[in-house]
Amino acid sequence: MLPITLMEKKWEKPSWGMVKINFDATVSDKKMSFGMIVRDLDGFVSEGGIIEIDTQVEWVEIKAFKESILFAINRKFSDVPFETDNAKRCCNRTTDFICKDALTENYNLIFDADYPANIHVLILNDSIN
Repeated sequence: MLPITLMEKKWEKPSWGMVKINFDATVSDKKMSFGMIVRDLDGFVSEGGIIEIDTQVEWVEIKAFKESILFAINRKFSDVPFETDNAKRCCNRTTDFICKDALTENYNLIFDADYPANIHVLILNDSIN
């Protein structure tokens, strides 16, 4: 049997003129939250959010995807690629962190380019790695 080689994938830029939404969801006890980050092709964060959601555990990722789609529609983004679900991928470390932080610290937050200071290093690492 051949050994499995794990490769850490890097954040892939969206096409010129587009934004990309990375999202993730997390569950702790009976609380759930999802987070998303909207970035341009340079990795610049234009918007994002962390929201506690009330849904069945089995549906939390789907609910997070739905909310991310609604977010894109409300902002009139078109042709938006979405990415989720693996904190080991550098492109989702930020969303993984904000989901867990929102549950631990018990808050909701929608932000623009003036994102929370505690995710600055993660965002830089996602963009340059």
